[in-house]
Amino acid sequence: MKSTLQSLEFFKGTALLSCILTAKEWSFVMSKRGFNYEAEIFEKSLPSSEKEVELWLIADEGKAKGWKKGEQVFLDLNKWNILKIKIENQYYETFLSLRLSGKLHGTLEEAAIEFSIRKGNDQEKFSEESFGTIKNLFTELYALALGSNVNDSNLTGLVSSTISKLLGISSKVELTDLVENYLKKNEIPAEKKQNGYVFQVVSTDGSWEVEIQLNQEKEKVILYSGTKIQVDLEKMEEIKEDLAIVNEEMNTGNFSILESNKILLLKSEIQLNATKSSEDIEGTFSMIFESMQAMILLLKNKYQSHIIFPS
Repeated sequence: MKSTLQSLEFFKGTALLSCILTAKEWSFVMSKRGFNYEAEIFEKSLPSSEKEVELWLIADEGKAKGWKKGEQVFLDLNKWNILKIKIENQYYETFLSLRLSGKLHGTLEEAAIEFSIRKGNDQEKFSEESFGTIKNLFTELYALALGSNVNDSNLTGLVSSTISKLLGISSKVELTDLVENYLKKNEIPAEKKQNGYVFQVVSTDGSWEVEIQLNQEKEKVILYSGTKIQVDLEKMEEIKEDLAIVNEEMNTGNFSILESNKILLLKSEIQLNATKSSEDIEGTFSMIFESMQAMILLLKNKYQSHIIFPS
């Protein structure tokens, strides 16, 4: 992901930066669990906002070597970790950002418990085993963040796993419930299959069939958007080249043409987590459907009579 650095600081082996993301970019980060995103790492619940997001990230200083404030850089979704964000002038802090700024006091154990209370879990009763887990996890996380041994393998994953284990949240999510809530909310008459659902999408520029496949074991939704097409044979290779160019910039899936049955197909994979909501699903699905609609319009305008879509 490319972004312009709003700020950049270095201390004790770490790099801290901030950048501005559009609502669409932030939705993409959440859908991909980029920058180690998990809702549990935040002190407060995040709003379903269509506004831009100011994002602070942390990693070892080597990831920002040679970078300067104001430059546009490529931020690897797998090599940086969220420190905090700001949406509509409201900050959403994490355990790490609160501790670094001195807003969580006492020992790490005390700070961890204070953080859980801030999250509204003041009725939570911790067992001796859970208390030990809190101490070990946050000691490790805090030491890595401030020490000189920060690297991808030991920092990535700690931020999300600490809060999940602290609050005892299951890593499993019921995909069926999330998708069915989405279908019900939007009054979509879907046909239920063995491992998913099938329904039609109709827009001003065309219509297509959507098949949703659920993989509960891998907590993944695979979404196929497909429509029948008739293409002049002499234009087929040119169209494939156009799809390949578009796929290089795609973040909602990959386009292809199934020549055997003449289908324009967009395949999208959505990795979910225990905090994914129906609202998150709706935002991600909307982006996918917008991509499909845009591709149909592009092909219609460029190839006109050489390609025919269902009326």
